[in-house]
Amino acid sequence: MEIRPRSAYNRYYRGEIYAKIGQYDRALNDYQHALSLKPIFTDAYFGMGMLYWQRKEIPQAITACRKILEIDRHDARAYSCLGKLLMEQKRDAEAIEIYKKGLGFIPDNDELWYDLGVIYNETGMYSEAAKAFEKATELIHK
Repeated sequence: MEIRPRSAYNRYYRGEIYAKIGQYDRALNDYQHALSLKPIFTDAYFGMGMLYWQRKEIPQAITACRKILEIDRHDARAYSCLGKLLMEQKRDAEAIEIYKKGLGFIPDNDELWYDLGVIYNETGMYSEAAKAFEKATELIHK
C-alpha cells in the first residue's frame, strides 16, 4: 500500500483479506476506495455484493450485483449472485428471468444452467428443471 497507494488492486485485495477475517467495515471501505480509483472494477462490486449478502443487507447486495451487469453483461458471477439473492427473497419469477437473461449472453455457462435448474425445481417446474440440469451436466463434461 505504501509503494502504490493509488492501486485499485491493492485496495481490492486488502479488502478481500479484511472480509475473510471478519473486518467487514474495513473491507467495504477498501472496496469503495478501489472503485473510486477504477469505477468499472467488477471484482470490487462482487466483493461488496458478497459482503453485503453475508451481513444480510440484501438490497445493497442486489445493487452491487446489478452494477456488475451494467458494466459487463457477460459476467456470470453477477447473474448467479443476483439470481440467488432474488431466490432468497422469494422473488422466484425474477430469479428465473435473471438466469435466462444471463444464459442469453453466456449460453455455455454450466453454473447458470444449474442455478436455473434449482429455481425451476423449487418452483415445481420439474420438466424445465430436468432440462436445465441436463444442460449443466452436458457442459461440465464437455
